Amino acid sequence: MIKHTLFPIFLFLLLSVSSIAQCDISSTGIGTLDGTKYDSWNYMNDPGTGALGTYSQENTIKQSGTNSLSVNVLTAHNWGMRFFNRCNITLTQDNYYTIKFWVYGGDGKQIKVALQHASVIDEQTLNLTGQVWKQYEVTIQSNGNYSNGKIKFTFPQVGLFYLDQIELEEIVSGTPKTVKPNNINLRYTGVVYNDITDTYASFYRFPQAYATSDETVAGSKVKTASRASGSGGISIEFKTNSKSIKALFRENTTTTGGLTTLKFAVYKNGQLYNTYADNDDNIEFSFNDLSGAVNTWRITMPSFAQIEFLGLEIDGNTTLMPLPTDDRPVYVAIGNSITHGMGQTQLSTHLTYPWIVADSLNYHLYNWGIGGSKINEGIFANFANSGITPDVVSVLWGYNDFNCTFSPCNTDDYIKNNTMVYYTNLMTNLASTFPNASIVGILPTFSSTPDYTAVRSLGYLRTEQMAVITNLQSTYNNITFFNGNDITDAGSLSDVVHLNDLGAIQVAHALIKELDDFGALEKTNTDTLAMRSEYELVNDLIIDLEDASEGSDFYSIDSGNDNNYYSINASTGELTIANTILDIVGSVHTDILKISIGLNVYNITVV
Repeated sequence: MIKHTLFPIFLFLLLSVSSIAQCDISSTGIGTLDGTKYDSWNYMNDPGTGALGTYSQENTIKQSGTNSLSVNVLTAHNWGMRFFNRCNITLTQDNYYTIKFWVYGGDGKQIKVALQHASVIDEQTLNLTGQVWKQYEVTIQSNGNYSNGKIKFTFPQVGLFYLDQIELEEIVSGTPKTVKPNNINLRYTGVVYNDITDTYASFYRFPQAYATSDETVAGSKVKTASRASGSGGISIEFKTNSKSIKALFRENTTTTGGLTTLKFAVYKNGQLYNTYADNDDNIEFSFNDLSGAVNTWRITMPSFAQIEFLGLEIDGNTTLMPLPTDDRPVYVAIGNSITHGMGQTQLSTHLTYPWIVADSLNYHLYNWGIGGSKINEGIFANFANSGITPDVVSVLWGYNDFNCTFSPCNTDDYIKNNTMVYYTNLMTNLASTFPNASIVGILPTFSSTPDYTAVRSLGYLRTEQMAVITNLQSTYNNITFFNGNDITDAGSLSDVVHLNDLGAIQVAHALIKELDDFGALEKTNTDTLAMRSEYELVNDLIIDLEDASEGSDFYSIDSGNDNNYYSINASTGELTIANTILDIVGSVHTDILKISIGLNVYNITVV
């Protein structure tokens, strides 16, 4: 439980202060730097060198309220220009104190923040990023009981800084600390629209109006609101040194109707750490790293449920740290329930083919698959409405058009005059609007559903979709395709159409390969020589690649294994002998294997 310490306000206009005076450093106290509260602080240059710069009360560049503090450092100095409260704060032995504040400017510079009494208790150095208002925080434990505590800021480097909204939050030792959903150091990915407060965060993969309404085209429903509202592809990312973490969620059952089982995956520093399943509308689960190391954690949401995030609980003496700027390329996956994730174990986001592709390539994913949807052009408007400029777009659509058994979409005419017209317009719009993006059509994957007619068949859709893309290739050089039927079969399915976990991996790898062959990826190549002794037997280990991507992607031997002498563990990268390699007197047997994991390629020469 976080305890907010509120102190009565005393304003002092003289440098000498009473030892029992207290400071109100809250959202309305002296930390606002508004009006006469500006005089509740000391502004000092190094006493031995004189003025190192200037301080002034600023009323133009401010984070909130009426004023901020402008600090113009003209001379760099080890001690730096210092700034601290003139009144006193009561500090309690072993309790933690989080100092939050806003800074404008100083990109690439450092400032120091300390908690002190007669001497410094602890001082921490912060790296400033960006030239806009940004909130920072440090957490410091008091090593004694003091009635004259101070907050001190030090500016050792030349630059112009603005400081505003300084707050102090006391955390009683041993109690967990709540991280609210609107914490500035939380990152939500795959989200187009959100509603974030200090008590909950609600996310949508699409603009809210699109996500929460059905869509009918030519008298046929092409989109289902309850499916468009699901949280597929959405994740929460944060960085902390907390040893223990609890995540809290709830399912919005009024939006999506509710699912029996909700599955979350947790990644630690890019690798799958664990999964958590819950069958309650209110969800909480805990994970940890008892070493106290700084880790970047990522939590994926269930695909078909509408999930609201209620916050985190972390160790009281820790905090969330800023994440690096998210400048990853953007991948948008368009489709129906196959793309959405139906068929994956417990409807898990992290097992879908769009997630595997994005995770392997380190792309920012927007999963725009909608269970039950038919091909339509309406989804294209979401790019403009969302402000998204994609780097890769894949389209895997058509099964629900072919499998429609009710009027008006259960006819050959609907396939010819609606389905294929919408597909042509969509692919044309994508190729022409985003000339720098790679547009990939995935022709429908394998299904055991029988054809209705020669036109109402997946074979017809594959042929016609390929013709559309081939025709567009004569005008646009940014569009390609591969046949999903070529890389999937009955063993790829969880039912008559939806991919199982293996099928999702197959489609993901085929998509990555198509992007690679299309020249859309910059891969890192590593050449390695592996020596094989004449005594090696089947299952003997040749090499363990130990790629940094382990746990987030799958190793595959792409070429060089024509005789099936080798096998590789898809998860660990251990390359072993699969079949006996015969020794021939006077001959040196050599194989050159190309092994891929994400954007890394290993060229292994086995001698």
